[in-house]
Amino acid sequence: MKKLFYLMAFISLGMLSACNDDDDAQPLIPAEKINGTYDGSSETSALALTYGGEPLVGGNVSFNTTDSKTASLTLKNVIPGASEVTIDNVQLIGTTDAYTFSGSSAFTRAASGTIEYSGSIKEAQLELNINVTMSASTYSGKYALGGPRMGTEEKWEWNWDEYDAFETGSRNEPPTIKRITASNPFTCLYLRVDVVEQPAYNATKWPDGWDYVDYIDGKTTVYNYSLMLRNAGVLLYQVLQSVTLETDGNITANYSSDALQIDTKWFTSGITQKEIEQLTAAKTWKTSPTNLTFWFEKDGMIYVKPNIAAIITQVLADSGQGDASIIIEMVNQILNNEDAANTINSLLKGFLKFELEPATINLVLSWVKDGVPLNIKSEDGHTYLYLDKETIAILAKEFPKLNTLLIESNPMEMGSMLASILQNFTNLFKSGVIQEFNVGLDLVKQ
Repeated sequence: MKKLFYLMAFISLGMLSACNDDDDAQPLIPAEKINGTYDGSSETSALALTYGGEPLVGGNVSFNTTDSKTASLTLKNVIPGASEVTIDNVQLIGTTDAYTFSGSSAFTRAASGTIEYSGSIKEAQLELNINVTMSASTYSGKYALGGPRMGTEEKWEWNWDEYDAFETGSRNEPPTIKRITASNPFTCLYLRVDVVEQPAYNATKWPDGWDYVDYIDGKTTVYNYSLMLRNAGVLLYQVLQSVTLETDGNITANYSSDALQIDTKWFTSGITQKEIEQLTAAKTWKTSPTNLTFWFEKDGMIYVKPNIAAIITQVLADSGQGDASIIIEMVNQILNNEDAANTINSLLKGFLKFELEPATINLVLSWVKDGVPLNIKSEDGHTYLYLDKETIAILAKEFPKLNTLLIESNPMEMGSMLASILQNFTNLFKSGVIQEFNVGLDLVKQ
């Protein structure tokens, strides 16, 4: 009996000791001390957030628990295509001074996929590591720049005898035009332009801007400018080697910051593959950091979402300058200001001496907040990412305001020419003859 008593006493003491050890291991942190939003803006909301193993700035995480056993994590501006994602039923494990957690969760918003997460939380500090796998997309993967190649496109051609007669006044009716097929050099810039067959006009005067719609005559002005724009892709070959749409939503690129070489004949006559290889052979290629720009697929379009906070941080770090938090806070205040258009115009007027249309500013702000919507199509082994006519038309209104800046800054000694091109494209859109105008990148999936 005594042996049994001692045995029971020993077991009881052992269990009590074990319970006491467990109790000691539980963090002495009340829920109200750790619940809240962590954004790294203060000592009481420190956030160490990684995405795919690399630091991510610009997002914030809300933590909430009611029983210190399970919690919810709300990720804001963290997951591409999902401005806010909540992870419920996060299992908490107590240590002496913190809670740890790990698990996985599916999400569905504009984009969808899976989140693997791990981290810890203690008073005033949250550490969170996440790895995201976006739902399968046919567009994820690595892309090289397309071209150069000869491409076939349709254009308009005047009856030149009728044209000359009309211009000299010996003919009352405008010249007739016909659609023809032409072969032109294509680079990695995708451009598709189409105009109405017969613009509205009277017999004695061209409509406003019609002088600049010479894209359809195959001879001067906008048609040649369109070739120059497309062939300006030769500059891209020197700075961009490839683009990768990563499965976690990142966009990375192989790029070069070496000096550009320029030959004006490239803009009219195109460039050969051999010339590109010679231009790029001696380039130093680098891989861009992650978590600067993201992508996601929505409604048949590809959205490109810049991480403004991360970009600002990276730029300042590369230039050896100080803390980016003040600039980021200023940018966030502007972006979230209901009167953002007026605020931005005040800044532009003060620094650059011009203002933009509110519609233009609101369009750009939507790109910053929600991503740039790009049309995408694949044909003949090429993938085209591009802006369409409706978007370009909004931007084209602002082109003339850039003329003074271009002329004064004279980029690549072509300031005046670039200003003239932009003015002509603006007139082209004003003329009302544009049916289709797509401009973007010509890519080839590897």
